[in-house]
Amino acid sequence: MAADGANLQLYTPPFPEFVIDDITTVGPRWEKYVKSLERLFVAFGVDDDKRQRALLLYYCGDPVNEIFETFTDTGEDYKTAKDKLTAHFAPKRNKDYHRCLFGDAKQYASEGIVDFHTRLQQLTLYCEFADKDSSIKTQILRGCKSAGLRRKALRDSLSLTQIIEKKKARELADTQATEMEKSTSTQSQVNYAGHKKKPGSGMASGSNSGKKRSYMQQRYRKNTAHNPGTDAKAKSAGKSGAQKSCFHCGGSWPHPRGTQCPASGKRCNSCKKLNHFARCCNQSGQVNMNVVEPNLSSDDDYVFGLNNKDLPSVEVMFGSQQCTAYIDSCAGVNVMSPTDYDSLVDKPDLQKPKSLCFHMEDRFEGIGKLKGTQAKLHIDDSVVPVAQPHRRIPFHTRKKVEAEVKKLQDLDIIEPVKGDPTPWISPIHVVNKPKNPDQIRMCVDMRMANKAIARERHLTPTIDDILASLNGATVFSKLDLNAGYHQIELAEESRHITVFSTHVGLFRFKRLSFGINSAAEIFQNHIQSALGGLDGVLNMSDDILVYGCNQQEHDARLEACLQRISDRNLTLNRNKCQFSVRTIEFFGHVFSEHGVSPDPKKVEALKSAERPKTREEVSSLFPVGSVCI
Repeated sequence: MAADGANLQLYTPPFPEFVIDDITTVGPRWEKYVKSLERLFVAFGVDDDKRQRALLLYYCGDPVNEIFETFTDTGEDYKTAKDKLTAHFAPKRNKDYHRCLFGDAKQYASEGIVDFHTRLQQLTLYCEFADKDSSIKTQILRGCKSAGLRRKALRDSLSLTQIIEKKKARELADTQATEMEKSTSTQSQVNYAGHKKKPGSGMASGSNSGKKRSYMQQRYRKNTAHNPGTDAKAKSAGKSGAQKSCFHCGGSWPHPRGTQCPASGKRCNSCKKLNHFARCCNQSGQVNMNVVEPNLSSDDDYVFGLNNKDLPSVEVMFGSQQCTAYIDSCAGVNVMSPTDYDSLVDKPDLQKPKSLCFHMEDRFEGIGKLKGTQAKLHIDDSVVPVAQPHRRIPFHTRKKVEAEVKKLQDLDIIEPVKGDPTPWISPIHVVNKPKNPDQIRMCVDMRMANKAIARERHLTPTIDDILASLNGATVFSKLDLNAGYHQIELAEESRHITVFSTHVGLFRFKRLSFGINSAAEIFQNHIQSALGGLDGVLNMSDDILVYGCNQQEHDARLEACLQRISDRNLTLNRNKCQFSVRTIEFFGHVFSEHGVSPDPKKVEALKSAERPKTREEVSSLFPVGSVCI
């Protein structure tokens, strides 16, 4: 009996019963429960299908069994029983609801970047994003607690992996630095400064309440003279309460009433900047800096408050109200605390800075479809259709082909051929992507079908047209359409010629395909028409260039372009976009406020090209050389 009991315990290991309590979470809990049970099957070697089914119903408990008994066509196997219960507990999900949950996710105060990234990955399970990594990257930028990381990612166009790695390294460095600083027994007490969060206002600092506040940056200099041989006198004078020294001219401070600082309007002989002498220049290498408390935050948007009451000040008028503001010659912005702003009688209107990207996040997700237009192919009916034989695919790549076909179907780019005649059939060719060998590029060989497709002739901008348009431009942005050709819908009567064969069946394109000989002209014309009427905007295939003579003009044109892209339901590839730069590569050239020059990469490729030996090789070299001429 003891042996029989041991065997029974071996084949029926303990496992909790599934509890049906909160109906709002029963779906995800049921899926986790089934996954845990299947791991138990693997751990204890339960391979028999009937035994798996019996254990599933045994462990679930009576409430679940009562529900299961109401089902019909439950079969005799484990999979049918599991699918029936899953369909009951986890019905079809609302992707819009899950996307709202995903969009509201913010990083918790005590949550690291890795934990935040993991939580976002879990939230995307039911969102059905076309590009999950891009959506997660966007939400990290919106919801992370580090403003410094957000700025750096936008400025340097970091990928999701780079954002995670940089933030992990920063968090680890902060933790290690904190541990090291705990063991430090002494700290400098000279001009102690404590960091404070930057006030929300962008106005000049001031106070009419009599309180002297100062928010200074770490570069603030000591109020002592820096002439050779005077440091000891300044230290002793500071201890005895003697007068301070002006950090602009080095003379005594404060200056006599009614007199101006001698350095006012003078140019430094060291750095060539105004309003200070070379002996007080903080770039000359002779100036001592204030000792500042280390910034324990990972953010960069901090200013520093210096406990010094003898700072230069000026009276500032806000409307009819006079306020005292303290001068910081090293500050990059003017700062006013919320308390001081609230005390103003005539409060100036504050405006939040505009973000041209964050209010159009949906334009960086998935593959769009240009509204109000379809591409029609001009097919010559006199050409005899050709149904080419299927081209065999290696067995080790078939799973990847199936995944690619399913992906294109989910994106509404292709559709299976059902019941329609297929006079035209083209084979596919599969190659590994050079930068990512684990992924494939599936190409349709349209050479035979292209014999029946008449090309359209549309004007394409030349380099001379681009140079004339960009004359005087100093600020640029480049937008890249995500899978550009696939954003143009193909007319129903033109789809039959795009049929291609795979080992899983026949499919045809619903969108413009890369293999069509007239695709480039059709795409250029459709995008050019979609962007028509916008100043400072031009496109070359799927690259859109926005330019302006100054920052304000560029921003206005960029906002208009993004709005037009949103109105026409086009989407962009964030990783290939560049915003508000002074130098940009476009159409094989480098454009900047200083003019135009050939792309160094194109020049290097031309230099390293082999010497042509035949007439055909010489002819093939001309298009390459024309880019750099």
